Amino acid sequence: MPALCIVTGSQNGGKTTTLMDVIALLRQRKISVCGLLSPGLYEENRRVAIWVENLESGETIRLADYLPGSDPQFPQKKWKMHAQAIAWGNAQLETCDPVGKIFVLDEIGILELLDHQGWQAGLDIIREKKYINALVSVRKELVGEMQAICQDAHILYKLVDLDEPLPERQKISEDILRFLLH
Repeated sequence: MPALCIVTGSQNGGKTTTLMDVIALLRQRKISVCGLLSPGLYEENRRVAIWVENLESGETIRLADYLPGSDPQFPQKKWKMHAQAIAWGNAQLETCDPVGKIFVLDEIGILELLDHQGWQAGLDIIREKKYINALVSVRKELVGEMQAICQDAHILYKLVDLDEPLPERQKISEDILRFLLH
């Protein structure tokens, strides 16, 4: 039965960086990876945009820009999401064949779990369990919703909370790798 590793932590707490470290370790071992990664674009140590990358093709598109107050209905929102990038990402996920691969989905958040938008095709892949194992990052305040998905789909999961006292980053990545390759 496939298992899933949930990486969580505070905003800017290293979730995507941890996923990138694990992906690098998997690729060093020639293990196939598919899915989406959402790395930030930084200028002067400040994240100004978020990209989304298809992990198989390497294609990228700009997913969001840091524009606090840009949504008049929700002025507390800091990020302006690009609808065409979300559609592109879901199209990538819909054509993704996770059979025999480690499936990665970064980042599952409000759009996916509360608004039922965002990477819905990725959540479908998780529920279908056609991958070897999966690695996801989830906003800290939404971990319970992701755990409920796992429980409803009978998915064994491990939670790695980057806000907890943990060993050095390399050890965290190696621990996640061991879990994914068990």
